[in-house]
Amino acid sequence: MIERIQQIVSESLAAKRAFFAAHSSKVARAAELLVAAIRADGKVLIFGNGGSAADAQHIAAELVNRLNYDRPPIAAIVLTTDTSILTSVFPIGSRGRHRHRDFNQRQFTKRAARS
Repeated sequence: MIERIQQIVSESLAAKRAFFAAHSSKVARAAELLVAAIRADGKVLIFGNGGSAADAQHIAAELVNRLNYDRPPIAAIVLTTDTSILTSVFPIGSRGRHRHRDFNQRQFTKRAARS
């Protein structure tokens, strides 16, 4: 059991190292864009699928409240928490699977608008 756990952790660390070795400049650029948007009084829009949707909610909570120190709240909206919109776009038994792109674009376009 311990060997299997160590293998899983080792594989996870290797995947993270490989990702950042290949994409660290893109991650840094994304961080720069987020900081610029926040400084311009913009909103951070977050989404995820499955467990990542829960991660999105956690990230938004950290931004709206605080992460490591007291600071003003950062406007953050999770696009995957509105069940009324989700179920209206993807009704059970729907043939509208192609509407997935429409959903993300509609949510993003509307919620990204300045209020």
